[in-house]
Amino acid sequence: MKWVQRILIAVAALSFFVLLRKIRFEQIWSHLSQVGWGMALILAQEIVAHCANTLGWRYAFTPSQAGRQPLGGLLRLRIAGDGINYLTPSGTIAGEFLRAQWLPHHHSTEERYSSVAVAKFSQALGQALFILLGLALVVGPLPLSQEGKPLFRYAPWVLMAVLSAVAAGALWARRRGRRPPARATRRPQAQKPVSPWSSLGAVPQQCLNFLYAHPARFLLSTFCFMFGFAWGTFEAYWICRFLGAPVSPTTAMAIEVLSQLFDMMFFMVPAKIGTQETGKTVVFAALGLKPSVGFAFGIVRHIRELSWAGLGLMLCSLRYKSPGRADPLQHDPESLRQVAHARTCERQ
Repeated sequence: MKWVQRILIAVAALSFFVLLRKIRFEQIWSHLSQVGWGMALILAQEIVAHCANTLGWRYAFTPSQAGRQPLGGLLRLRIAGDGINYLTPSGTIAGEFLRAQWLPHHHSTEERYSSVAVAKFSQALGQALFILLGLALVVGPLPLSQEGKPLFRYAPWVLMAVLSAVAAGALWARRRGRRPPARATRRPQAQKPVSPWSSLGAVPQQCLNFLYAHPARFLLSTFCFMFGFAWGTFEAYWICRFLGAPVSPTTAMAIEVLSQLFDMMFFMVPAKIGTQETGKTVVFAALGLKPSVGFAFGIVRHIRELSWAGLGLMLCSLRYKSPGRADPLQHDPESLRQVAHARTCERQ
C-alpha cells in the first residue's frame, strides 16, 4: 500500500500548492491575522474531545477491569496513541498497538488488546453515527438533490434502530442464558515454536464476549466517542468566528460533518499533508462560503492537530525514558513466559 500512500500524498501536496497559488496569500493572511489570542482557546478546547474519547475507551473495559484503570493514565495513553496515529503512515493502527502494550500489565495480553479492539470498533461506529445524524440535521443547507435528502434524513434513525435491536438481542440472550458460539481453536503442537503474541488469537472471541456480556457499556462507549466527534462542531464554530467569518451552529456542524467525510477518504495520508487545507477549501466552497476562509480554517486546525500530536510524541518519549518502562513486555509474566519458550524452541 506504500504506492497508494505516495500517490495520495503527491496529489494532496499538489492540490495544496495549486490552491495556495489560486487563492491569494494576502486574503488567507488577512483571516489568520485575526485569530490572535483565540489560538489559545482553539488549542485548549481539544482536551474535551480527548476526555470524551478516554471515557469511551474506559467503557470498553469490563466493570472489574475499568475500576483498575486510572482515568488520567488512560488519557495520557489516548493522547500518545493519537499522536502516533496522526504522524505515522499506518492508517491509524500503530497507536492502537502502543496503547495495548502500555496498559498496566495486571491484565493478560488478550484482555488488553481486546479493550483496544472494542474501543476502535465503537469509535468507528460513533463517527458514523455522528456523520449520519449531522447530515440529517443539516440536510437543508447542503447542496443535495431532492431524491438524496430523504436518504440522509432517515439513515441515522435506521442505524440507531439497528444498534438498539442488537443491544436488546444481547440482553435477551443473556437473560435466556445463551452465549455466543465460541470459535473452535486447535491447540498448538508441542514441537512447534509458540509465538510471543499467540494469545492474540483469542482477541476476537474476547470482543464477542464483551458485546454479549456488556451491551450497555458498548453503547456508552459508542456515544462517548460520538460526543468526541461532535465536539468538533464547537471548534469549527469558534475557528470561523476568530477568522472573522462567523457562521451559524448549523453551518458549523455542516463544516464538521463534511470535513470528517473528507478526512475518512484520505485517512492514509500521514499528518494530513495537504488534505487538511484542501479539504476545508472544498467544504467551504460547497457550502457557499469563501474558499480563502476555508484554506485559513485548514491551517488553524492543522496547527492544533500538530500541537497535540507533538504532545503525544512527547508523552511517548517520556514513557520510553521512564525507568523500567522501555520494554513494553516488561512486568508482563504471560508474555515473558511465551518469549522464553519461543527462544528455547529456537535453540533446539
